[in-house]
Amino acid sequence: MKIELTKDELGIINNALNEVCNGIDLEGEFDTRMGCTLQDARELLAKIHTEGLGISSMPKRWKIKVDKSRFETLKSEERFCQLVALSRAVNAMRFVQTALEAHREEDGSPQALRNKFNSFFFTCSLLYEALLLVQRLPKNFHQRPEFIPLHQILKDKTATALKDFNLKPLRNQLAFHFDEVEVKSQLAKNAFTPVFAIGEGDTNADVYFEIADACTLGTFSGLQLSQPNAEGRFGELAQRVTDLAIRFMDAADSFINKTLLSDGWELEEQPLS
Repeated sequence: MKIELTKDELGIINNALNEVCNGIDLEGEFDTRMGCTLQDARELLAKIHTEGLGISSMPKRWKIKVDKSRFETLKSEERFCQLVALSRAVNAMRFVQTALEAHREEDGSPQALRNKFNSFFFTCSLLYEALLLVQRLPKNFHQRPEFIPLHQILKDKTATALKDFNLKPLRNQLAFHFDEVEVKSQLAKNAFTPVFAIGEGDTNADVYFEIADACTLGTFSGLQLSQPNAEGRFGELAQRVTDLAIRFMDAADSFINKTLLSDGWELEEQPLS
């Protein structure tokens, strides 16, 4: 079936998709309510934005800058330091995503498994730290409308539960710290296969200490991984965390950019040659 739409009609769809992807919170039920994943919706939004509405996607190099005197003033302000700290969190989260993207299409190699799981573990841990920072931002930004989408994450019951019961123990016990007591607990409650490591070839780069990350999955999920339904429940939990991380990074990006521009910073663009 082929349906022809006017540019104005496409604009309505574009705006609606933008709202459900980046605005309203579907509280972990995006797939159920929309009939697609958040990633699918974002890809369709990008396609409408560039192809349907004819907005150029030519790559540009750009910078956001301010004059030196204004910068000297901002450096001593708490709110600006918080903005820099938030941008540091986003930088770190985008960095750990690269390991996942590099092996997205690979299937089962030890290096791919190691990178996929640890990219996820560190995304979770960084997200926990970033949410702690966001809790301190209302002091300086509660009256700024651009802060609302980021602040709403703190009021989200699903996000709060994930932060307290999944991200926090992972960050504290087996991601940013390496707690042998927690390892002992996971080994006791799970019937792990007695395989310590898997590998390929003759180099350490292709070695994966499988049992260590199995313990970490248990810490993150709170599940006994040998239970019949554990894999499905873990998949649902991991998807909720992934959706929350994407939502956080998009909201943080938008908040940082809008705040900078409203504070006198200027966008400078030039096409790449």
